[in-house]
Amino acid sequence: MFLKSYSGLSDEKLIDRLNTDWAYHMFCFRFLKDDETIRDITLPSTTRSYISSIIDIDELQFTLLKHWKGTVDFSNLLLMDSTCYESDVRYPTDVKLLWESCYYIFEKLPFRFCEELKIKRPRSKYVEQKRKYLTYSKRRRKGYKLTRKRNSSLLNLLSKGLC
Repeated sequence: MFLKSYSGLSDEKLIDRLNTDWAYHMFCFRFLKDDETIRDITLPSTTRSYISSIIDIDELQFTLLKHWKGTVDFSNLLLMDSTCYESDVRYPTDVKLLWESCYYIFEKLPFRFCEELKIKRPRSKYVEQKRKYLTYSKRRRKGYKLTRKRNSSLLNLLSKGLC
């Protein structure tokens, strides 16, 4: 299932690749002899059906929640699928990457510690930059000058957060 999502191939093409590529053999721990081939092109879908019939979703959800308890914001919401693929893939721009870094630095790290230790948050322009980023991200057309301005202000905020 991981190779299928990684390669983006159909079931039939995945089996063809599995018959010819030794790296796929090593990944699956299935070493084929020179004259041996997998002829069943329904093997991936059969595997998916088998996994879905034996898996206990409630136990899996409980185990995942127990393991990720500190980092999951909404513990009452868990979205799952029987296939394995990247579901949150988007085009990474400089502004998005810088904002995610600032969000992690200011929301996840020091502010969480301040809440746990019950001390006052350090002063920063994070809330103001958050508002500006939201208005920027909602715009349809983002001009070059505005993008450059967002980049520089987020870099400034990030450098202050890392100090």
